[in-house]
Amino acid sequence: MAGAKIDRLGPDDPASLGPYELIGRLGSGGMGRVYLARAGAQIAAVKTLLTQGAPAETDRRRFAREVALAQRVAAGHTARVLDADPGAERPWMATEYIAAPPLSELRSSAGAPPASTVRWIGAGVAAALVALHRAGIVHRDIKPQNVLLPLDGPRVIDFGISHAADLTRTSLTLGTIAFTSPEQARGEPSTQASDVYSLGATLFHLAVGRPPYVDDGDTLRLLARVARGEVDLTGLPKELGALILPCLAAEPRERSQPADVLAQFVRGLADLPASPGSDRWLPARWSSLIKEYESQGRALRREPEASAIAPPAPPPPPAPEPEPELEPTRAPQRMKAHSAPVPGSPTKTGQRRPVGYILLLAALVAALIQWHPWSRYDGTPSSTPSSPAASTTPPTGYDLAFRAIKKGDCLSTYADGKGGWTDPLPVTVGCDAATGYLGVAALSGDNSLPCPTGTGYNTWSHMGADGRTSTLCLRRNYRKGECFPVQLRTDGKVAAYDLFALRDCGAATLPDPYNRIMKITDYRKAPASYTGTFCPTEPGVTWYYWTVEGGRNVVCALPVKT
Repeated sequence: MAGAKIDRLGPDDPASLGPYELIGRLGSGGMGRVYLARAGAQIAAVKTLLTQGAPAETDRRRFAREVALAQRVAAGHTARVLDADPGAERPWMATEYIAAPPLSELRSSAGAPPASTVRWIGAGVAAALVALHRAGIVHRDIKPQNVLLPLDGPRVIDFGISHAADLTRTSLTLGTIAFTSPEQARGEPSTQASDVYSLGATLFHLAVGRPPYVDDGDTLRLLARVARGEVDLTGLPKELGALILPCLAAEPRERSQPADVLAQFVRGLADLPASPGSDRWLPARWSSLIKEYESQGRALRREPEASAIAPPAPPPPPAPEPEPELEPTRAPQRMKAHSAPVPGSPTKTGQRRPVGYILLLAALVAALIQWHPWSRYDGTPSSTPSSPAASTTPPTGYDLAFRAIKKGDCLSTYADGKGGWTDPLPVTVGCDAATGYLGVAALSGDNSLPCPTGTGYNTWSHMGADGRTSTLCLRRNYRKGECFPVQLRTDGKVAAYDLFALRDCGAATLPDPYNRIMKITDYRKAPASYTGTFCPTEPGVTWYYWTVEGGRNVVCALPVKT
């Protein structure tokens, strides 16, 4: 079967790590080894330390730090952490297995991509960097091998040498020399600008087929060239110069910001028709290789070839209803409902800080627009300016992105748990995609009906440069196994929750006021009246439920064991 190369387990490999049964080796590098593993119907990539005997304490600390970093990154941009035990006899971390090839294999096996593909990938990796940098993380090893490409967009992986300013002050660890920045090669501290340089080197490799340096096989001479920033730009297509060259500036302060890369991609969409997927951006030979990986992934998961069907959208909601205070149900007890609303219910409006994903394909239709350069963008656009622009001001590309969203679209954003969203713009994806977290239930704005309210609904509003307001009325696409934060009181009642804030089920830290993680176990139609069977019941098990979307549907959840 075509797809990822999976080697057989060797005599020195364990049979299992934690609850995961190991199937084969996916790869080794540095001091770690990655296995393909299964726990029930779930497939995972499980990483562990390579060591003879008990791991050294310094290696344990480094591994625990990698786990902590990976758990802090938004799942839409990397592989989601499923479980981990850095304190085990043989430390391990299980992440979502992404059945997709790395950029390095796509370039070597499927040939040179067109410039449009390079721009699309650049925007996706830039969006991941925005997410990383917002979380206070510098990756320090962006390179073609560390970027996987499923059809819904790039995923950045491998945080083994990533640096978080609030977690470590350790000395430099180099990644692959040809993709590191000059300051890294000189042994200076890595910064966010270092990741941008590595992004530029990665995109150069995609376009040209080699890193941006002459490599004569001498590692020390190559390191010296990188340290001096002596790039060899031979073969770089002219149409990609404006994207790649600013990333490869020798001085960190002169390099692009990740948001600049995203903005350049958005500007290029202004005159193009909308596209729902990656078909426009990927050449056939690249898509073919990616689909081979996807087919292998489905076979490993014992899934049918057809993609899973997303749950149907609920019917239009009735008038808002009061939200009940939630109490746990200990089977066979009955749940009680009260008229007082639950404090902490999410109500998010306004434009959010920028963390982006890539497919800004929904929108920027038809007309030439006046673009407001993102070089002046401070990262926190206001959706409710105190002095709205005059009505004669033309809309920006930012404004048009909001206005191109349609009822029934699905978005790859979710709440960050701190009052914000994880994307700077509404980014459409297929509703059956793993990253289709939200559905657009309705549209609102100036002189139109308000959005439905109540548990299970949310809003995202933006005031345009021309003074026109756009509001997206949102509902969650609930999936079994997804997790969200809650605040549980000592009596077991829910004091606050955020159904829109996806969290890793093994997250070690949560933003205030949350103190527990809930895992969704079911999403079903609510019966006409409560019969004690909203959620499955087991003796001694505490279940929680939320009636959502005007009481039509029910979300069942269990606290994750800590």
